[in-house]
Amino acid sequence: MVIHVMPQLYLISPLFLGDAFVINALVHKWAQEAIHVHVPTLPQYVHTVQCLYSDYPNITVVPYLGEQKEQEYIAKHNLQTINFRTLYELIKLPLKHHDAPVDIPVLWDRQIYEYFDVPFSRRYQNFQLPKHIPHTQNLFNTLNPTHEPYVLWHRHSHTQIQDTQVDLKTWRAQIGAPDIKIIEIVTGHTANLLDYMQLITHAQEIHCIPSAFHCLVDSVLDQTNATLFYHDVKARTLMQVNCRWNNWRWHSVYYENKI
Repeated sequence: MVIHVMPQLYLISPLFLGDAFVINALVHKWAQEAIHVHVPTLPQYVHTVQCLYSDYPNITVVPYLGEQKEQEYIAKHNLQTINFRTLYELIKLPLKHHDAPVDIPVLWDRQIYEYFDVPFSRRYQNFQLPKHIPHTQNLFNTLNPTHEPYVLWHRHSHTQIQDTQVDLKTWRAQIGAPDIKIIEIVTGHTANLLDYMQLITHAQEIHCIPSAFHCLVDSVLDQTNATLFYHDVKARTLMQVNCRWNNWRWHSVYYENKI
């Protein structure tokens, strides 16, 4: 018997796709405690987040259309709220090519769990994918029709859409890696980032910058044997890339001139 200790709940939560993967375990925790949970995300991420919670009828994904619309939605449905959209504590750090120190939310993912006194281990242990992702096999066949060995490469994020200036083919040659196919993850292939799960599962290597794709791969490490590379190119992101809960799987690549 499930006893719900909270009524209908709306999460005033961070809105980007990487956030959605990081808070997944918390959403499931609240879905067990509340009658219904409403989770906002930006419109361009709705397909992915709806798929992420497609097995749970008491989790509704809501497109975020601005603060006023959000408040109207909360009032219309008479929802209780949990607000952690602006919880991050910022630290001023000096950065190369910046005239003054920059505010950075150091260890932003850990900050969310610690804010609610939830062990950070839950972020990994309680992450849940949907049982069925409709187009993951189709995307695999489209991007790798010959089923040859490949490397996955993701070099964009919501804050960094220009070229990262990383020549992955040359970089891999310099470290003595074999010359195999590189499949780059770019917009246009699918609106659902989870469609890449089959490609993630069978990749030889996965390379990514700090991004939603990194957060996804970091959440599903038990489903891939790929060698993982975290290209630390973003000046305003400072994360604990490895810990006991992800089995120190990432090889962190340092860049002196960050973007």
